[in-house]
Amino acid sequence: MKTINICKVFILLSFVFGMMSCNTNQKQQGGKHQSNEHITAMVEDLSEELSLSGKELEIMKYLFVNHFEEMDKVMENGNASRDKMDQLKISFEAKVDSILDDAQFEKFKTYMSNHRPQGDRPQGMPQGGPQR
Repeated sequence: MKTINICKVFILLSFVFGMMSCNTNQKQQGGKHQSNEHITAMVEDLSEELSLSGKELEIMKYLFVNHFEEMDKVMENGNASRDKMDQLKISFEAKVDSILDDAQFEKFKTYMSNHRPQGDRPQGMPQGGPQR
């Protein structure tokens, strides 16, 4: 049962992140990076994996929405350099780290690294993010 839920989460996040990378032209035309509905579904699936409390779930939703809004602003302003996007990711992960315990954060990092689009990052380049 747990394996089935994990598979559902993997499929959903793969789809969500795949759609993000396919919609580059829409972003340049002022489209949103992710809708609140997609973010809510993604966080609820992630919640099962991390066994989040109700309060943690609400904070995670807020953090994801805020993160995607920041990414949208950077992209709309034409400042979407790799360095800037990495800074946003590191800041986002630090905020997530502050609300999760060590075990949850390790699961979060593993989960996100398995669902992050690889894009044009050269092979072997570090992903960044806060280290424990």
